[in-house]
Amino acid sequence: MTRIQRIESMMEKRPGLASDSKPTKGGITRLLAAHTASVLADRLIQMVALGAAMAAGSKAAALSAWILFWATIPGILLAPVAGKAVDRVSRGRLMMFTDAARAFFALGLMGLLSLTAKPSALYAGVALVAAAACFFTPARLALVPNLVKKEALFKVNAWFACSAMVMTLAGTGIGSLMIHTFGTTWTLAIAALMYLTSAVLLSTLAAAEGSRTTNPSWRVAEPREKLGSSERLDLWEGFRAIRRHRAVRRLVVLTAAISMIEAWFYVGVAKLATERLHLDILGFGGLLTALGAGLVVGALLTHRQRQTTAGLQMRWLAGSLGVIGASSAILSIVSSFGLAAAVMALLGIGTAMCLTASDTLFQRAVPDRLRGRIFAARGLLAGIAFAACVAVAGWTAPVFGIMGWFLAVAAAAGWIAADVWLAANDLNLPYLALRWILRPVAWWYCRVRRTGLERIPLTGPVLVAPNHPSRMDAALMVAYSPRRLYFLAAETNWNLWWLGPICTRMGCVPVSKTHGNSNAIHTAARLLKQGKAVCIFPEGQINKEVGALKPGVAILAAATGVPIVPVGFNGTHQAMPLGQPLRRHPVSMAVGEPICIRKVRLDRVPDEVIERINEELSGAIRRLAGQGVFWRPWELEEEPVESAVYGY
Repeated sequence: MTRIQRIESMMEKRPGLASDSKPTKGGITRLLAAHTASVLADRLIQMVALGAAMAAGSKAAALSAWILFWATIPGILLAPVAGKAVDRVSRGRLMMFTDAARAFFALGLMGLLSLTAKPSALYAGVALVAAAACFFTPARLALVPNLVKKEALFKVNAWFACSAMVMTLAGTGIGSLMIHTFGTTWTLAIAALMYLTSAVLLSTLAAAEGSRTTNPSWRVAEPREKLGSSERLDLWEGFRAIRRHRAVRRLVVLTAAISMIEAWFYVGVAKLATERLHLDILGFGGLLTALGAGLVVGALLTHRQRQTTAGLQMRWLAGSLGVIGASSAILSIVSSFGLAAAVMALLGIGTAMCLTASDTLFQRAVPDRLRGRIFAARGLLAGIAFAACVAVAGWTAPVFGIMGWFLAVAAAAGWIAADVWLAANDLNLPYLALRWILRPVAWWYCRVRRTGLERIPLTGPVLVAPNHPSRMDAALMVAYSPRRLYFLAAETNWNLWWLGPICTRMGCVPVSKTHGNSNAIHTAARLLKQGKAVCIFPEGQINKEVGALKPGVAILAAATGVPIVPVGFNGTHQAMPLGQPLRRHPVSMAVGEPICIRKVRLDRVPDEVIERINEELSGAIRRLAGQGVFWRPWELEEEPVESAVYGY
């Protein structure tokens, strides 16, 4: 394969985290109906458990926390087995047997509660139902991308969220009334009937799945003979996939953080209902009904969204977390049932948007072959975070006040929302913090005079090529570039214990001076394909005067057709000579007009093209750096503080 072909192949989307099956159209309606019946049954079981907790009076918050804890434990223990099962058997058939088992467990819980009223009986029944549910949820999430097109995932997930919220709303009202009027027995009987209804609907889906074996999108897993014995027995492949892929890993961490917020919030609602509002099961059901109404509205708003890009979904996720944080802050001071119900409805809107966006981002990121195991691994990690949080909440519920409780939720949600928003805008907190730390330092020491920064495009792929007279050049690019830059940096920077982690967090790509750099070229090409701005010092080393340029920038530009933006620094060598500390000296930073490069369609970039590009780029950098031109340093006190620090 030629150099151009290698670079272009590097810029293609890698299949490791893409859906590897073509979607089909049938079965989504039956899956939605089965999911709706199952969610209604889940809500009835939850209302039985919450009713028992509310009957405990002052111990309601702690008992609610332990119910949530024991409902989470089976998912933690069975997640590896559930993930393997989802990827190895028919997902529709697995969900059918799961709901049949949940119907049996609901009837068993009914008999258990009729014999004893101890909390241990309630914990055992809830844990059994949750044990079956840990197979249903990853199977449903993994099956949806096989039934619809990728572009329709966001809307379909909104429909699932909407049906779940409607059933949550209906289940809250029905469960509260049935428990208050008829007791827990009839409520559990209705829940078992709903589970059986879901199992019947899923049986038709499983039959359709089995009848379409000729369509590769209905093959849930690769044939067993194509898999090695180690993969057949490996239950932890999902965790390794999460560890290997940074995007999936960040989504898992985000899901775990949201689970912790959810756990802490639910215990806080129980405290609010019993300690401040003094509500019974009907009043508590009213608060949950308001939450369900908000969930329905949020799901409908999400479904009306037409654009489904990953960046837009990230912004939706950040906005929804902001709504959750604001609602929690308001709940910390409410003292009436009406205001609490209104805030719960607002909270439901944010929760629905949050769940839909996070599930869609995850479904877009993982392959079908490992989807079940990755979803199960995500459920396990989120379950561990949820269980740990509710355990801490159960122990600390009698200690913390309601205001501090909800303010903690608001602070956590606001922090995560800020991080997600920065990620959606191709930033992160360390990069932003470093930028605002470097600007005052650069102003104090160098009074950096900047011209032409508006010539760096704010969107689209671009190669930024500065000269490199000092070690501080990269810091100045971070401080004053109007958009985030991804640097190709010498791998020796990672040898320093303090500099290596900073380079990693800044998105730097290591480049070797002695070995081949195919990985670095691959990464740079992929970043350009994603529309990023890549900064490469074309000289490849620190030079006081602009020296000979390496061919890397010219090859990337010619192979991709991406423009090159030259940047010239003057005075940085005097401000920070090689091997010496920073000193006060004026510095200029000039950005030139972009050099547009026509994409080369040949098998390789001709040497004369590389020479022509480097000649033009070198001349532009020399002019911008003032080399060969008389340059007079200015007085440090001439430039005002405000424009030097905050201006461009």
